[in-house]
Amino acid sequence: METPSLAIRDPEHPFWDGTHIEVRDALYAYRRFGFEASFPVLLAAFAKWKKVDAAKLLIKIANWSIRGQISGRLGGGVADETFGDTARAISAGMAKNQPDVRALMSRLIPNDAEFQANFVAYGDISPSRAKYLLAMLEKADDARRHRPAKAVEWHSRSVTIEHVLPLSNRNQSDAEAAAVSKLGNLALLEKRLNHAAGSKSFAEKRLFYKDSMFELTKRLAAKRTWKPKSVADRTNELAELACLAWPPPSTTAAHILVVIGVSRVSKLRAGAMLRV
Repeated sequence: METPSLAIRDPEHPFWDGTHIEVRDALYAYRRFGFEASFPVLLAAFAKWKKVDAAKLLIKIANWSIRGQISGRLGGGVADETFGDTARAISAGMAKNQPDVRALMSRLIPNDAEFQANFVAYGDISPSRAKYLLAMLEKADDARRHRPAKAVEWHSRSVTIEHVLPLSNRNQSDAEAAAVSKLGNLALLEKRLNHAAGSKSFAEKRLFYKDSMFELTKRLAAKRTWKPKSVADRTNELAELACLAWPPPSTTAAHILVVIGVSRVSKLRAGAMLRV
């Protein structure tokens, strides 16, 4: 079967035609957050597994990688070693499904409590990454409240990032300046509405938020004022929702002891080193 060596870098590649929209959402996460270290795992899965099963794993690894990224677990040698071991286990036929891969990658994936705490404490977010995060949070909120999925391409130019506390304001306090690029201060907003809102005051912009199709943005219209504390409160709300948007794996790390054994993983790693 064709392996998507180029397709995993391109969400619009023909290789993905006919796949679920969640696959493309995940591919945008890989691109915007730079999750290239996991590519060997994906390529091994597409080479050894059915395409549909490998595509499901692609989505799962994107979810786990967001958790790991937010919690600072993806940097350094531990992540590279984990992805390498997992790719070799798949190629050797020892990791045959998602539970096997979850077990191998468990040390990179924080639980809900750690993820939520780190989500709240996370620093400034670039607009590109914020679009992905807010779009997935919106989808999670839709699912939680049993609303139908929106037929909108969140990654298109018709959807923009709105800074509720404005980016440029000569009169802003230090606290306001520190909160401007936090996720709690950012919202998805249709380009036409963002253009119309311009640099108006929050009281005026509320009217444009009310007309948005995005529910998380629409709720801003119910606020009377918007201060740094408002940003912090909304960040906490989004952090709770994040646990639904990027759910944790259900398989425990102990699963790997049953499936392939720690010693066999070590042998795989040693064998790979000897071949270098």
